[in-house]
Amino acid sequence: MVSWCQHRDWNYFMAPPKKDTEAINLRLPRELIAALDDRRRIEPDLPTRPEMIRRALIQWLEMTEKTL
Repeated sequence: MVSWCQHRDWNYFMAPPKKDTEAINLRLPRELIAALDDRRRIEPDLPTRPEMIRRALIQWLEMTEKTL
């Protein structure tokens, strides 16, 4: 099921969380959050913070040849 959401005058579809996932709580320095937000704004789809962290982690894993 996909729900319709609005975010900063943008309309987009948001899927419900996948069932085979686990939530984590992460504290970051404000400077790192600001850098993450700056990088998010470069992306054409303006990902959420969690999505941007997922993308960065996947890219790092690929760059260091780790498998998922």
